[in-house]
Amino acid sequence: MLSRRPSFPTRVAPLLLLLLVWAGQSSEAQPIVASPQALAMGDAAVAAPAPQSALFYNPAHLTHFSVPRTPITLIGVNASLTRNLDEQVSFYQNDLEPAIDRGIDTLSDAEESTLYDGIFRVGREASEMTGALMLPSFVMNRGHYGIGGGIFAQSYARNQIEDAGAGIPGIDFSAVGDLIATAAASMHLSPVGLTGASVGLTGRYTMRYLTLKTKPVDALDPDENVHVLRGQAFGLDLGLLYDAGSVFGPGRLTVGAAGYNLLATDFTYDFEGYVVKNGTRDDDVISEEVAVADAHFQSDIRYRLGGAYIVPKTWRFLRESRVALDYLGTPQHSADRSLLTRLHLGLQTSVNDWLYLRAGLNQGYTTAGGGLRFSFVQIDYAFYGQEEGRFAGQQPSWHHRLQILLGSF
Repeated sequence: MLSRRPSFPTRVAPLLLLLLVWAGQSSEAQPIVASPQALAMGDAAVAAPAPQSALFYNPAHLTHFSVPRTPITLIGVNASLTRNLDEQVSFYQNDLEPAIDRGIDTLSDAEESTLYDGIFRVGREASEMTGALMLPSFVMNRGHYGIGGGIFAQSYARNQIEDAGAGIPGIDFSAVGDLIATAAASMHLSPVGLTGASVGLTGRYTMRYLTLKTKPVDALDPDENVHVLRGQAFGLDLGLLYDAGSVFGPGRLTVGAAGYNLLATDFTYDFEGYVVKNGTRDDDVISEEVAVADAHFQSDIRYRLGGAYIVPKTWRFLRESRVALDYLGTPQHSADRSLLTRLHLGLQTSVNDWLYLRAGLNQGYTTAGGGLRFSFVQIDYAFYGQEEGRFAGQQPSWHHRLQILLGSF
């Protein structure tokens, strides 16, 4: 009796799990490790100095955060998933995969219509899953200067259904694995007369592995090859922070700005190998995938502008509280997004030295979360909405993100 060969979706599933253990939407595939502390605050972080925001949000924070010891991460994990992931996996296993095995061209008109309606319904909201391995990293504040650096391995898998034309759904799938090395430095500008201001630089090297499939559903072949592409790039981030001190009330006002991927090199992708190989090498297909990767999986130049108001102590049972507002811009795509999708607002308060509560608005969607911080372990969680379309409220996706760090904090 002949054994049945696993179909295309079944064979790719182990790859995704491998990428997630090893450790975008098109132009959103940025080589950063997102912070659940910031995301729970609506992703507002550029002007709110903290150790966890110095390497990826604003290197000028290195000379402004205050902690009793140098924060050192020995190892940690950072993972997120969208709330619709289970529904999509179940639909693909129970409905789409059997149809691909059978042959979509053999379905009756009624069966095809039912299948396509189900694909659009389940795939309208993008599904994502990320995993990051936080390798040794540190940030150090030495008064007039600060330094930091680390190594991070991150993977990112995303799937969304789009209309491929004539009412036929098309799968837009990608899986990215990044190995990221960062080094950052910051210094106060008081020697040049700018008291309260700091400037920082972050250099980032990224080695990326990428696999993707962008095809109409009726063109998916259960025996087609799945390729791995490889690319590398370097980017430079510039950050500024100004502490205006006590402007009004008991707290202090900070203003921040950061530019990302300045003087960056583009990823230039090349064919690396196969995830699944069932037939002969097809150079035309490989060239098409390389062209898609070169066009859509790049690190865009971005910038953040923002302010934060930080109150050392509000009431008897609360410690430091802060409210922050960020504007995130992308010059290459400035006309593609409405104003609300670029705004990020957040609030954080510490109940005591080890419990943090956070809430905010990310692109108009509610965010919430919290954190526990002890001497040798730090746990943070965020639930947040994110806009996948051009206008706020058009195409939301909802995410859970958890991070656990071991080290000295």
